Amino acid sequence: MNIGVFVFIDLDYNPILSEEIDNKAIYKWMIEKCGLLNEKIIILTTTDERNQELLDFAAQNSIDVYIGRKELIEVEFDSYVYGITPKNGMEDGVMQFYIEAAQKYNIDTIIKINGGSLFFDIGSTKGMLDFHIKQGYEYTEISERHYFLQGIFPEIVNLETLMKFANREGVFKYRRGNVLNFIAKHQTKSVRKGYFALNDESLKKTFVNLYIDFKWKLDFIRRILAGKKLDLTMFDAHYALERLDDYFSFPRHIIVEPTRKCLLNCYMCPRRELEAQNGELTFEMFVDIVEQVKDKSTVIEFSGFGEPMLNNSLPEMVAYAKSKGLKTVVYSALTANIKFIKKVIDAGLDLLLANLLNFDPKLSLKLYNAENYLAVYHNLNKLFGLRKEKKFNLGVTTVLHGGNKSSIMKLYNVISTQADVVSVKNMFDFFGKIEGYKSDDFTPNKRMPCKKLLNQLFVEFDGRTNMCYYRVFDEKAKNSLQDYSIEQIWNNSALSQNRNAQLNYDFDKDSYCKKCKEWYNA
Repeated sequence: MNIGVFVFIDLDYNPILSEEIDNKAIYKWMIEKCGLLNEKIIILTTTDERNQELLDFAAQNSIDVYIGRKELIEVEFDSYVYGITPKNGMEDGVMQFYIEAAQKYNIDTIIKINGGSLFFDIGSTKGMLDFHIKQGYEYTEISERHYFLQGIFPEIVNLETLMKFANREGVFKYRRGNVLNFIAKHQTKSVRKGYFALNDESLKKTFVNLYIDFKWKLDFIRRILAGKKLDLTMFDAHYALERLDDYFSFPRHIIVEPTRKCLLNCYMCPRRELEAQNGELTFEMFVDIVEQVKDKSTVIEFSGFGEPMLNNSLPEMVAYAKSKGLKTVVYSALTANIKFIKKVIDAGLDLLLANLLNFDPKLSLKLYNAENYLAVYHNLNKLFGLRKEKKFNLGVTTVLHGGNKSSIMKLYNVISTQADVVSVKNMFDFFGKIEGYKSDDFTPNKRMPCKKLLNQLFVEFDGRTNMCYYRVFDEKAKNSLQDYSIEQIWNNSALSQNRNAQLNYDFDKDSYCKKCKEWYNA
């Protein structure tokens, strides 16, 4: 039996892997750690020029590399491919990519590891491999009960199993929020599939951030390794989990509401149902928030239930947050003057998320009969051009419902070539406050702890705080920054008890969390 550790590293798709920890790039730590498995390592990557440094490193260390090209293949809106298509550009997808790599290097059993999974568990991986071989399984993964431990466990699959299914459905599909692994679930009925039971009690504790799937999560790694002399044994799930309680002792993602004023009247926004429909965050209050979080948090997001660009102090707020080392995100409907938007970008903004009703301006005007919506698309086109000149990231986001699915399908690919991020979320009814709009339900069947609840704190324009952004109607759970510090609010009985309930899979303890369908979309 020839076993290969296939580690997928694409420095274009996941540039965070080029970041350094203790003067060494993450991907180098990752490859060295794979060596602890004592099996042949094959790096899978793509033709993107950013991967040249990876190829040079592999050559210097006599590590085999298989190269393919990537493209995004739209299958359906809620099921798509991050396609590696090395064979004539056909939609052979990820399975074909692995098949060809395995054939080239004469591998018949693949240990599949993502290059961002720096904290994958060596002991469990060896145990899975031994289990896979002794039981004669075709495909092995960790018990689904512990799937939430992202990035700790690999998948193990036999080459002939991949070949068996590649011709029938050669794409790597997943439904939003519900990964279907190497082989689509409806195919696995004819696969001898093993679920490796996790007997290590210390790894059963919930953790949602070990997988580096978001560029700012590097902060977590640096925090838990701070002040330590590093070696490969430090990049261990057990080591990280020992520091879990400290990591959750303060919110890492702060959402502030610059204003509740808005020029639009979007049907999916609960603003119309709120008592306070106007009001503005003062610069002085914002400074106080930043001073409290600057050494503990990572991101300041400007959003809420109004248009952030209507607060004239927004450029100064962005600049101040940046001066204190915080990443900045503005979530905007783009109804402001383009000159003001540029001013916000020039203040050092990291990410501007444009929130659209649809990707099609003509359809928006027809459906909502509001000329203000035309300004949104005019500004968006300006920003597409500006993005090429200025150092900021541009995202486009909308919600899916019965009236816009066709326009989203039509224009998704076009916009995805012009923006850094394209996000389409399911319509959320804010616990029944918004009715009458039918959309597909992307919510996975199996519930996991909510990342929003574990990491985010929402501060309304008047200084009142919420356990999460969606609890805007939950008046009983609110505390005010005029009365308590952020640390006191975060660690008071209501918030800390609810976080502990999530970590213990008790989702019915809180009435809002019990009804929420957005926990997977954090």
